[in-house]
Amino acid sequence: MIKGIHHVGVAVRSLKDACGFWRDTLGLPLIREAELPDQGVRAALLASGSCEIELLEPTGPATPVGRFIERRGPRLHHLCFQSDDVGRDVQRFWGTGVEMIDTKP
Repeated sequence: MIKGIHHVGVAVRSLKDACGFWRDTLGLPLIREAELPDQGVRAALLASGSCEIELLEPTGPATPVGRFIERRGPRLHHLCFQSDDVGRDVQRFWGTGVEMIDTKP
């Protein structure tokens, strides 16, 4: 069963500029920044109550997030839900036609 939203992923062109808005303008505290080479992104995680905001800057145009931004522009990339049974919820989502960015939990 879905318990809530864990984080909201936002694809951005510039992590520095995006952090300037989310952290400095909106006042959300930065939890951490990291480079994730296996995903081809630099990421920043910000706290927002019981949910977190994950900003994703592609490390190159041929990465999944780079291609996403090329096709759709910087915007909401994904939602990550809290679940007490991820496998069951994924099966339920697939059964109702929900589009997911990955085939495994």
